[in-house]
Amino acid sequence: MESSQLAIDARGLVKHYRRGVRAGLRRSTAVDGLDLQVARGTVHGLLGPNGAGKTTTIHMLLGLVRPSAGSVDVLGGSIRDAAIRAQVGYVPEKFELPPFLTARGFLELHARLQGRVARSERAREIERVLERVSLRSRSEDPISTLSKGMQQRLAIAQAILGTPQLVILDEPTSALDPVGRRDVRDLVLDLRRQGVAVLLNSHLLSEVEQVCDDVAIIEHGRVVREHALEPQQDSALQLRLRVRDCSPAIAAHVTRIAPGVVITGQEPGDIAELAGRVASEDDVAAIAAAVIGGGGRLLRLTTDTESLEDLFLRVVGDDTSEATS
Repeated sequence: MESSQLAIDARGLVKHYRRGVRAGLRRSTAVDGLDLQVARGTVHGLLGPNGAGKTTTIHMLLGLVRPSAGSVDVLGGSIRDAAIRAQVGYVPEKFELPPFLTARGFLELHARLQGRVARSERAREIERVLERVSLRSRSEDPISTLSKGMQQRLAIAQAILGTPQLVILDEPTSALDPVGRRDVRDLVLDLRRQGVAVLLNSHLLSEVEQVCDDVAIIEHGRVVREHALEPQQDSALQLRLRVRDCSPAIAAHVTRIAPGVVITGQEPGDIAELAGRVASEDDVAAIAAAVIGGGGRLLRLTTDTESLEDLFLRVVGDDTSEATS
């Protein structure tokens, strides 16, 4: 994809940290040669176990942490450029809002700092985002009186002031109830319709699955899998077969019907296990007919739809070893 079509283009990102009393004694690697591309106008999910390097990656994209190696382009330029930074909205995972300001006062402060909204339009834009995150009725209340969920909505409101070109959300629904999570989903989809790119880091895989176009799975500081969540893929089926007398001709025929199906195991007695993705139930029927027509005995055939959670667990497994970040 051409760089002009990318909101984020990170290549070979590396981040080392020195740890311990004597800094030269031990070096840990939080991010290790990570590549990440996010197209403009899309929602890209960032997934991975705790300590995988997701937040460190986000901090490097935002210029909050200097990479040890690699390059980052954001909106076609450097995040150090003030004009580029003005077009990026960000909600960190952990934040503290000034308790002495009102919700409206907080947004007025950020509208002046961000520089995305013309002075004459600030009042109208603040009203718009307050309404969008359902905080208009609490706009004159001090932040100290707002619940954690309300404060999270307010943090999201400041990120979308003036409709930036890129919004980065780090666990944006962690403190929200189901209604609040639905509102954030709708907001992310609205941003995409407006052509805004969104990078979403979340542990709630069901939320990611509903709003993202693509996901990158990170483990030990590297992208280990990229996956498109297009509608036609959502309907694809995971097929598993158990076949006796599975000849090479049968296997070849099955592969022609569905290239994603491969032999995953052989057992004594000439029994083969086959598994893979097929596009539709018509392919399932064609594969069953190919096995039987080729002289094989179909001992078992099962299908299911692989969820994003299934994919995530298949890629990262149950690895709970000490993280690098």
